[in-house]
Amino acid sequence: LMETTDRPGWFAEACRLLSQPHAKPRDVATRLGLSYESFRRRFRQLAGVAPQKFHLSQMLNSAARLLDSTDLKSAEIARTLGFCDEAYFSRAFKKEKGRSPRTYRRNQSGT
Repeated sequence: LMETTDRPGWFAEACRLLSQPHAKPRDVATRLGLSYESFRRRFRQLAGVAPQKFHLSQMLNSAARLLDSTDLKSAEIARTLGFCDEAYFSRAFKKEKGRSPRTYRRNQSGT
């Protein structure tokens, strides 16, 4: 029996699933037919980061795109992308991008 992580395409599928707003790494592992531990280990080997960190990074990149291209408020972006609250979203965004969502948007619009 071939382990799922030996199957071509499992990693791309994992990345696609983890790029969805409400994705949970354990659910992705289950969907791919893997134990969470083996999924986490193999994913980290290939991506260089744990699945949870990858997911967070994808959500923050999506947030940056929304800040660039929409007038959505931070709270709406946080909710859309599955963050539990705006404060957590704001802290995570600042940690990853080096500035708050508000400052990021202001700097992007050139004001």
